[in-house]
This record gives sequence, C-alpha cells and structure tokens, in this order.
Amino acid sequence: MPKLWADSLDEHRALVLERLVDAYVSLVAEQGVEGLTVAAVAERAELARSAVYNHVDHLHDLALLHAEHTMASWLGPLQERAAAGASAWELLEDLVRNSLQVFAEDPLAGMDLASHLDDAQAARLSELLGPIREHLQQTVSRGVTDGEFVDLDPRALAGFVWACISGYRTMVGTMGMPHAVAADTLVPLLGRAVLAVPGDLT
Repeated sequence: MPKLWADSLDEHRALVLERLVDAYVSLVAEQGVEGLTVAAVAERAELARSAVYNHVDHLHDLALLHAEHTMASWLGPLQERAAAGASAWELLEDLVRNSLQVFAEDPLAGMDLASHLDDAQAARLSELLGPIREHLQQTVSRGVTDGEFVDLDPRALAGFVWACISGYRTMVGTMGMPHAVAADTLVPLLGRAVLAVPGDLT
C-alpha cells in the first residue's frame, strides 16, 4: 500500500482522513449507502482496514466529515460578500444560487443518508447547517431593518426562504432540474415575495 508522508502526526491524520472521505464519497456516489463496508472504503482508499476505526468511530462519520468540509467551503464566500458590503438582497441571491450549485455538485446530494445515521450523527448533521441558517437569518434581519425587505417577522421570513430553497433543492436532486435553471426560477419568485420594492426581476 502507498504510504502517506507528512511532517507531523496531525498532518498525517488529516491526509488519511481526506483519503478515507474521498473513498467513502466516491463509493456512495457509485453504489449507494446500502451494503457499503469498511473493507470497501479501506480498499478504495488504499489503506489498511484498521485505518478507518483508527480515525472515526463509525463508517458514516465520514459523511459528516464530508459535510463539514462542504459547509465550510459554502459559507466562506457568502461571508466574504457580506464583509464586502453587499446588500441584503445580493446576499440572499448569492445564498440561493450557491446552495443550489453546491447541492447539485455534491456527490452525496439526494442520497438517503439520514436513515443510516444514528441520533448523534443526525444531530451533528443538523448542527453543521447552523452557520448557514444563521447567515440567512442575519441577512433577512438586516434587509427588514434597512427597509430593503418587506416589514415582516424576520424569523418567519427566513423560514420561508429556507423552505423555498429546500424545495428547489429537491427538484434539483430528484427531478434532475439543472441548478442554474432552478436558481433562475426561484430568485425572481423570492424577490417578489421579500423585496419591499421588487422592481424588474425578470
């Protein structure tokens, strides 16, 4: 088996985890979750089977590590746009477009992983979505405060936006709608729903 070279134990652990996560994701994308084994993941990663349990407690913890990386790469550009002074509507449009693109490009998107996660893993997956939801809440609250969005309860408005995004994610994941088409459909609809003065959103 090829060895992984690193200057420290932490770097070595990170490299092993990266290889295991990549192997897990590729196998789930190819064959689904049912019947996936530790041995198959280790073989795909070209590592000893013990490497899996040396780094995670459960095979599907690798899905959570993948989700953690995905959430971080998703949130970073949104936070940068906010720091650069983008308007609330610009931030909301970015969130919609980025979320649908990330979902479309994620090899695990649309997979029924929830039924394979225990309660602690499911709670962790929900927790990983927390910063994205918080970003949405802050964006909507700012839009309402500044008068850019309609004068409604920001929490209810954010929940409405999240539900719309989730619905269109389902259309992308299960109905094969291209993420750009989904975004181009959803963005004008949300504009008419949340903007105080919708303007030309066609």
